[in-house]
Amino acid sequence: MTAAALALGGCSSTTGPGAGAGASATSGAGSTGTSGSATTGSTASGASVASGATPGGSGSGTSVGGTGSPAMAGASSGGASGSSGVGTSGSGSTSASGAASGSGAATGGTDGGAPTLVAPIERGNLDVYQFGDATFTVDGTQGARITGFAIDGTNVLTGPTVNAQFWGATFWTAPQGDWWMNDVPPNYAPIDYAPYAMTVGADSSITAVGTTATFATPPKQVSVTKNFTFDSATASVGISYSMTNQGTASIKLGHWELARVLPGGLTFYAAAAAPPVIPYGVMNLQKIGAYLWFDETTFPKGGAAAKSVGDAAMGSGWIAHVVPDPAGPLVLIRTFPDIPVGSAGTGDGEVEIFMQTNGTYEEIETHNELLTIAAGQSVPWQVHWVLRRLPVGTAVTAGNQALVDFVLKQLP
Repeated sequence: MTAAALALGGCSSTTGPGAGAGASATSGAGSTGTSGSATTGSTASGASVASGATPGGSGSGTSVGGTGSPAMAGASSGGASGSSGVGTSGSGSTSASGAASGSGAATGGTDGGAPTLVAPIERGNLDVYQFGDATFTVDGTQGARITGFAIDGTNVLTGPTVNAQFWGATFWTAPQGDWWMNDVPPNYAPIDYAPYAMTVGADSSITAVGTTATFATPPKQVSVTKNFTFDSATASVGISYSMTNQGTASIKLGHWELARVLPGGLTFYAAAAAPPVIPYGVMNLQKIGAYLWFDETTFPKGGAAAKSVGDAAMGSGWIAHVVPDPAGPLVLIRTFPDIPVGSAGTGDGEVEIFMQTNGTYEEIETHNELLTIAAGQSVPWQVHWVLRRLPVGTAVTAGNQALVDFVLKQLP
């Protein structure tokens, strides 16, 4: 196994996303510079942390630079009152309801059998899939965002105490330049943080229907419906995000899912042929074998926000993130349809990683291609979420093939 180092840096000159921002699709998409060719190391640790802020900054391997520093902006309204927990009732009593228990049920292993859902699903303002020792929580009062995915109470997503607006996992439309104003403006609230109408079907599906948001010039009128389903065979949650054009003319939009996680984890995915671009900030990504790895502990604390924009390898639509936990590391796996390189639109990529200023949280983003949506038409996009506890003794290090092998076995 060889390691190719990617020393990725950017310099600041223009305005990028605000302090609470997920990312900017239109700003800071500076030029790409290279210095030399990618080098090959003899070990998996091969990359050094990029230290320069010069476009095409120094470092062994491929050096990618860009312009566009993030501007500091306070978080605006929306989502501050929500709970990041995993349900207010029944979250710990799987045995009383006859649900499968133990690590086999939660991790999808065969030893524990197929996990069953614990009723009720509706718990106050939360809709909760509880199965085995795992819980998946959606809050309809907070834009039907995913506020928790947990095993034994350890939530892999951030809550509003980290950032009052940008927390949990949500859905946005691309391009971001249609609506972004250094935060999420009120006219975009129907998609991001305003209440959704929630229903639970006889098949235990959860449907969240949002109201219409009007944004962009010329105006785009869009509503979003989120449908969640639980698959007991794979212990996974399927999510369909559907955008509906409520206007009278065709529009062009892309689906975009964002999950915010606490710092300290390890993110990886199958690498495309072209290296990722860093439009702003400094991030250290390692290409080891066929995979790209981002060890968040290498991110320079006290620094500016940074973002990586890239693509997954052809035919591979998944990204994994390992979360530290005293009981054993957890791995969040998200799958999505693979798209052609460059089809996500200018400034965006199929897979993006954003680090907030001072490293307060990491945002893991996936994009669909830009689509033309006729008036009155709805366009769905299907993704899946899986959460597992890693086998005892699995080393959480960049380049560990055992991590990749484990993730590949869990894909729904």
